[in-house]
Amino acid sequence: MSDNQMVTELEARFFLYTKDQTVVHQEFAVEQLLQQMEAKAFLHKYGKQIKALTLHPPATYFCSKLGIAVAGIVTMLARHHLLLPMTPASLSAQFYWDDTYQVDGMVFKINSLHWQEGPRTEEWRRAEIGQLIESLLTPVVTNFSQAVDIRPRELWGQVAAGMEYGKTVGLSLAADHEEAERIERDFHWLMKEADPALFASRKNALDFPHRLVESLTEPGVMKRMKPTCCLYYQTEQAKRKCVTCPRLTAADKEKIKEEIAIG
Repeated sequence: MSDNQMVTELEARFFLYTKDQTVVHQEFAVEQLLQQMEAKAFLHKYGKQIKALTLHPPATYFCSKLGIAVAGIVTMLARHHLLLPMTPASLSAQFYWDDTYQVDGMVFKINSLHWQEGPRTEEWRRAEIGQLIESLLTPVVTNFSQAVDIRPRELWGQVAAGMEYGKTVGLSLAADHEEAERIERDFHWLMKEADPALFASRKNALDFPHRLVESLTEPGVMKRMKPTCCLYYQTEQAKRKCVTCPRLTAADKEKIKEEIAIG
């Protein structure tokens, strides 16, 4: 696969771009977001875009998107043993105007086109994934948590949700059984076995229970409960919590069922 094809996959499937959007309003290097004042300024702007009622939803939304972007890098490592270095210095968040949908959006841009080929070993891939955790994910989650006073676990849950989505996409791209096996093994290591020290934690911060709940919209169908709440209900357009939200109470569930019955 050519470099251009891999870039196309990253942009189309993992929302990780290597070029500027057509109309960019503002850009923040992720390195800036490791400073609390800069992080708050960014989250205020992002919060206005998604019509958040507090600074918590932009923090959770950002972490979910970051999980998807990192999943793209992990997928490329597993499929091709190629790495596009992603660090706080090389990654930025761009606010832009989406002409297709006529809305403002936020995407990640990686300021590097220098693919690095590894020795095609599991050890090399794991070392690079460990670097992504320690140098990018952990500092972002830690600083956002402190900047807006939200528990790190809430943000790690959204990183995990983004990665689960990205893993599913990665498996859909696998060219053969061998590639799919590498993707499965690398994501399992990342989210279950990676050293807790990489997360500055006593446990792997991405290791969340796989809990199934009966769908409120499709009786008899079991769906995975979200690792943590995305806080969508703390935005202006939300009418209620998501149907797979771990914060749903029994009263919330009854209300949703009544809404569905009414149509």
